[in-house]
Amino acid sequence: MKYIQVAFAIASIAFFISCNSNSKLTREEAEKIIRQAEHFPRPQAQDIAKEFYFKPWVLPHNANIRNTVDFLKELESKGIISIEEGTDEDMTGTNTKYTITFTDDGKKFLIGDGGNFYSIRVCDQDIKEV
Repeated sequence: MKYIQVAFAIASIAFFISCNSNSKLTREEAEKIIRQAEHFPRPQAQDIAKEFYFKPWVLPHNANIRNTVDFLKELESKGIISIEEGTDEDMTGTNTKYTITFTDDGKKFLIGDGGNFYSIRVCDQDIKEV
């Protein structure tokens, strides 16, 4: 759907310029106009919980937590975040609690910090060719 919107924007801009000018629109000019109109590059975000729990008695939930922990450990190995591991007691027993904080180097990837989640930039959507 986004590609259709971008294609429509490109076609509209090209048509508008060709109707109002005797000069030809170059690829570079078109790219500049599209970048300004559509705000490229656009950051793509991923939300990460500030803290979460590993509950041994919830098996399907644990597979998701293990995948999340693997992803977060990768970010930690790159120096983007630090993970504090602790324990928490509730009526189900002892659970592992993970608390996420961003390092000084990792803060450049931080887009938002609200509520119980961080929003981090994982990549940028950009124009490859006009």
